[in-house]
Amino acid sequence: MSEPIPAPDPFEMPGMPQFPDPIDPDAPGRGPLIMGVTWTMTILCILIISARFYVRATVARKVSSDDWFMLAAVVMQITFQGCITEASRWGLGKRDANLSVFPQLIQVLKWNWISTTPSIMVSILARVSANILLTRLFGTKPWLRWFLWIFTGLQVVVSSVLIVLVWVQVDPVEGLWNPFMAVNRRWDPRIQQNTSYLAQSLFTFSDVTYVLFPVMVIWKLHMPLRRKIGLGLLMGLSLITAGASIMKTITTPRADTGNTQDAQYNASLAVLWSGIEQSLVIIMGSIPPLRAKFKALMVERFGWFGTTVVGFVSADRTRNSTHHTHKQQRGSKRFSGGSQQSLRRGLHTGDCMWDSSGSGGHRHAPQLSSSSGSSGGETPPMDLSTAEMGQIRRTDEVTITFTDHPRTKS
Repeated sequence: MSEPIPAPDPFEMPGMPQFPDPIDPDAPGRGPLIMGVTWTMTILCILIISARFYVRATVARKVSSDDWFMLAAVVMQITFQGCITEASRWGLGKRDANLSVFPQLIQVLKWNWISTTPSIMVSILARVSANILLTRLFGTKPWLRWFLWIFTGLQVVVSSVLIVLVWVQVDPVEGLWNPFMAVNRRWDPRIQQNTSYLAQSLFTFSDVTYVLFPVMVIWKLHMPLRRKIGLGLLMGLSLITAGASIMKTITTPRADTGNTQDAQYNASLAVLWSGIEQSLVIIMGSIPPLRAKFKALMVERFGWFGTTVVGFVSADRTRNSTHHTHKQQRGSKRFSGGSQQSLRRGLHTGDCMWDSSGSGGHRHAPQLSSSSGSSGGETPPMDLSTAEMGQIRRTDEVTITFTDHPRTKS
């Protein structure tokens, strides 16, 4: 019985050009830097999504759709990290002259191409999660709600088209990473690359506008200036993501330059910035939902110590609220007939999310009530405990007191 004829090795086929041996195969290049930074950021993503689900389950008692989208983004980030780790095993980040064309350079290119799909999925899933959260917080503004959903939908469409273009531009698909393979179809690479630039531009624009517009809404709220600045800075952290997105676009080599010298080495910077940007989208998108929940968790888990920490953090808010109340009480008016009215109105927010900790550490939702001494009746309180967590709430407390003076007999 004859032995089966083995399939020819594509790297040793007749007519394949001969390539020089690597100059310095032991030089690590940027590989350790890329692995160190991206793995650190990915681990941070895993920790912060774990904290997010923990506080949702223990404090909010509810996991929302934005949490699940962000969890899916973390899963895609781990997949992306696995792909570039495999590429690093073959020499990602080394200078091209220090790699053997077969199989090192081909394998690096292969895993880089495979990583593009989870990379795009991370960017879009995390931004969809941020959109859901922002709509819940600022959905009372119709113009902002419509912008968030329309612009996020545009990002989803362009990103989906980009994923398709990546895998259909060459037939067979192995021709993407092996330029020496005979192919049936190869589209102009500028089609896919220009679509990639468009998608990345939309991501960058969203990182800016998803901060700018909510800050515009926050700035019009009736709250102390320090509180506005604090919330603005909290939202403004996402501008760091916009900077990483710009760096990713700048470091992506263009297909129409014709410069192939150290192409893989130069493209490795784009891989680094891609990992940073994707992780920052996840981290920055998860910080706002954790802030108020962290306060409540501190009070619940650590008792008087947690209450002390929360009280210290909220000290500025308490001082401003007390000053605001005293100022209104000094400006109280007197009605004719000897009646006195004391009016107190306050705007309370949970740092753009429901703050269930309160100033004293209890977790009861606030109530809105009013009473009148003249009628003797009392309006039943409106319980907000059933309101969905994660929204801005305004509470107006009105207290009217009448003081009757004894009449003098004539």
